[in-house]
Parts: sequence; C-alpha cells; structure tokens
Amino acid sequence: VIPHDTGLARDLTDRLEDLVVVLLLPAFFAFTGMRTQIGLVTTSDQWILCGIIILVVETFRPKPDVFTVDEMPAGRAFNVGIFQALALIPGVSRSGGTIVAAMAMKIDRPAAANCSR
Repeated sequence: VIPHDTGLARDLTDRLEDLVVVLLLPAFFAFTGMRTQIGLVTTSDQWILCGIIILVVETFRPKPDVFTVDEMPAGRAFNVGIFQALALIPGVSRSGGTIVAAMAMKIDRPAAANCSR
C-alpha cells in the first residue's frame, strides 16, 4: 500500500501509465465483449499495432466538436458507418474501431461510444 500523495506514488503512476495505455488497454477492450475474436490476434506485432493506434488517437485526437449523436453531421455519420463495416474483417472489433475512428473525427468519447451500440 502506497499513500497517494507521495513522490513514489506519482513516479510509479507516471511510469506505469504508458504500459497500461499501450499494452493493457487493448487487452481490456478485446476481453470485455467488444466482439473481437482474441484468437486472431496472435503475434506481438498485432498487439503492438493495436496499442499504437489507440495511443496515437488518444494523444493526438482533435478537440471534439460533436458531443451527442444527434449533433453528428451526415458525412461524419457515414464515415463512422464505414469503420463499422470494417468489422466484417475477422479479428476487427466493431466497437473498438468505431470509437477510435469517431474520436479521430472530432466526436466526443461518449457520443462515439453511442455510435457503437
């Protein structure tokens, strides 16, 4: 048990944050029912690619300008649908791909999650 307000706790958090985002977050999405066939992600290259995609979108995503599904312009809604169609490829998560793509298209995370229902 480490007290939260110590330098050790802050240092540990800073060091583990990248590990969690790059390695554990993709595994969490894959195992929590995002309809990913985890057996198709077999090599470390595939896991690293998944982590890099999520890390890049989380780090460099533009500031959202759409906060609800009702505000979404038709063109962006169509593009989100295209990314949902990519889930026809074995091993591609419909929800994960939709949320990541929508966030890259300036759609707020909760609205992006609503697109993947």
